[in-house]
Amino acid sequence: MKNSSKYSIKYILTRLVIVYFMVLSTEIKANVFSDSTFFYRDGLAKIETKEYLKAIEDFSKAIQIAPNYTEAYCHRGLTYSVLGYFDQAYQDFLKANALNPKSICAVSNLAIEEEKLGMYHKSIKHFTQAIALDSTDLDFHTRRGTVSFNIGDFNAALNDFAFVIQKFPSFTDARLHYAVCLFELKQFNESLVQADIVVNEAPNDANALVKRGKVKAALGDHSNALKDFSKAIELVDDNYDYYILRAESEFALGNNQNAIIDCDKAVNLDNFMAEAYLLRAKIYNLIGKPVYSIEDCTKVLENIPNHKEAFWNRAEYRIKVKDFTGACADLTETLNLGEQGAAVLMKKYCK
Repeated sequence: MKNSSKYSIKYILTRLVIVYFMVLSTEIKANVFSDSTFFYRDGLAKIETKEYLKAIEDFSKAIQIAPNYTEAYCHRGLTYSVLGYFDQAYQDFLKANALNPKSICAVSNLAIEEEKLGMYHKSIKHFTQAIALDSTDLDFHTRRGTVSFNIGDFNAALNDFAFVIQKFPSFTDARLHYAVCLFELKQFNESLVQADIVVNEAPNDANALVKRGKVKAALGDHSNALKDFSKAIELVDDNYDYYILRAESEFALGNNQNAIIDCDKAVNLDNFMAEAYLLRAKIYNLIGKPVYSIEDCTKVLENIPNHKEAFWNRAEYRIKVKDFTGACADLTETLNLGEQGAAVLMKKYCK
């Protein structure tokens, strides 16, 4: 799984600082001065000065002296995570959790590392354990909801985001995720209600505008969807998906030239992706330019040689220009890729 902004250095450092002060307060009260604690606290201090490799050395010394030192494992894992050593971080959190299953530091960070590493079902399990230890931490619900969404369990995700916005109604990011879950579950009207709330709270949030636009498009309201997509593009003019979405609404409204212009812009942003070429090909065919349609399908196949839809569509366009030899070659490829419907057209056009 790709690293994203939610795994930024700033975010991980925030996690470190919060736990640092919790632990420091506890240890001052306990007045603990063992050798292992000395190295552990020295490691915490080095994190504060961003001496991460030295911090790892200190945590390792603490662990060498006290092999069952849960918090040392946990903080060494956090430091590894700051440096991008996610496998090492995962192993440390795994050990910390084994030593103390009731350590929130261990189980929550184990879940976060598993999410990063694409171990989604394990991540959900450990976020659930973290929630059992501290049900008031909305971040655990938000993250578990995000992981559930990533594996397509939209109902579970919906429940987590519903819990978060019930406790924190102004948390627009959670509400937007809630709206997207409703969209995926085809509850479009309620999704639109939630998306409206987010856009009213954050009118210049391009992502929220696009999500609302998609709901409006799904409801057949392409005119208003177009407004949302256009506003989003004004805010962020280099997003491939935004242009594709606006092109689809333009096309649905019969604004074919505008749709082609948006497809052109999408292709200029990313000439590898198939959607812009296929949509533009469809529009060219509709306005009587199937030769251009064939060219666009060919471009898709140059980038993605086994693209079944591109073969199928190119066959259709070749039939239209009476290039039956080329069409039959495309239909053969389509049939080989599992499209049984190609056999019907082959009987009609291929000798």
